[in-house]
Amino acid sequence: MKRALFISDHGDPLSPLGGRQSGGQNVYVRELGRALGRLGWQVDVVTHHADPQTPACEKKDSLRVFRFSRGGPAFVAKEEMPVLLPHLFHHVLALAGRYDYKVIHTHYWMSGWLGLYLSNRLGLPLVHTSHSLGVVKERAGTPVNRERLEAERLILSFADGIVTTTEQEAGIVGSLVPGDQSGSRVEVIPAGVDAGLFNPRARESRRPPFLLFVGRPEKNKGLDVLLRAWRRLAERPELYVVGQHRRRPEPGLVCTGPLEHRDLARLYKTAAVTVVPSFYESFGLVAAEAMSCGCPVIASDVGGLGEIVVHGQTGLTFPPGDHGRLRESLVRVLSDPPLAARLGTTAAQRAARRFNWDNIGRQTAALYERLIRSPGLYRQRGGSFDAGNCSGL
Repeated sequence: MKRALFISDHGDPLSPLGGRQSGGQNVYVRELGRALGRLGWQVDVVTHHADPQTPACEKKDSLRVFRFSRGGPAFVAKEEMPVLLPHLFHHVLALAGRYDYKVIHTHYWMSGWLGLYLSNRLGLPLVHTSHSLGVVKERAGTPVNRERLEAERLILSFADGIVTTTEQEAGIVGSLVPGDQSGSRVEVIPAGVDAGLFNPRARESRRPPFLLFVGRPEKNKGLDVLLRAWRRLAERPELYVVGQHRRRPEPGLVCTGPLEHRDLARLYKTAAVTVVPSFYESFGLVAAEAMSCGCPVIASDVGGLGEIVVHGQTGLTFPPGDHGRLRESLVRVLSDPPLAARLGTTAAQRAARRFNWDNIGRQTAALYERLIRSPGLYRQRGGSFDAGNCSGL
């Protein structure tokens, strides 16, 4: 049995979706672990123990989740999590002493920072997936602390393998490490969707039509932009908002709260349009899920969304933050059912080709095997390696 150690500090792969810190990263870690399991890998995930109702260790198929906390299980915002890294480090060292891991795969910058130390200590290759990059969020207007920016530069400099989900992200990674031959270490592997749930079977838009938004309650998800566009529609359809959002009641606005994947798939299959108005997305999982269900998507032309949604073919795009252009796109799709049907059909076909977890698992496993066989950076850092303070590590 080949074993991989995943570190996903705040992204518990078995936590319900739609919570304050449950989103695309959680889904990615879970589905990648399951795909690797089908190839014969045992995947152990180390994460923070945020929910007292969950056990410290939980196994589902080939995926095993180890949850650690300091002072007992309790929610900790990811912005406050760096101080927990030394505690997590010692737990992971003890875990690694019990199991013969072959590779470490870290998710998000704090996990990657921790992974640098673990890789050096354990002599294991380190693969890193950023899920979001601080420098891009900063360019999009979101404040980012210097600690994160410096940590990401170090991770991208020293990781043996870097997985990006889009070509655009790969280009940004290369620009962040001046003079480094990062191209040989970067592998573009898209994220995927669960085709057993997210598929166009039984797709039938409900009448009267409704719009769908799925996302965490964060400003960069762009819900306020969608609300401004929606309120200006002459004939306003219902707008379903999925996630942990607290909004004042108003006619036509339906806040569902967090939903399980099966219920979310039903909404994708009956929505007239799914709107992804984000100011920043490294990939855009919601768009990929909606497309897989044959639902037309209107999305900001930003980050990974620009590679997922092909304007005029699988959906429509608009400049981020431009509620006027978003309103025009909504009117265009809602008033032209043949256009909406064509966009949905093409979207489902594109999604089936690109977002297949079995293919993604094979690509990722091949990357692991190459790193295990080759003398990578993890064998060259030695005692001179310095990854900064890492909050006391």
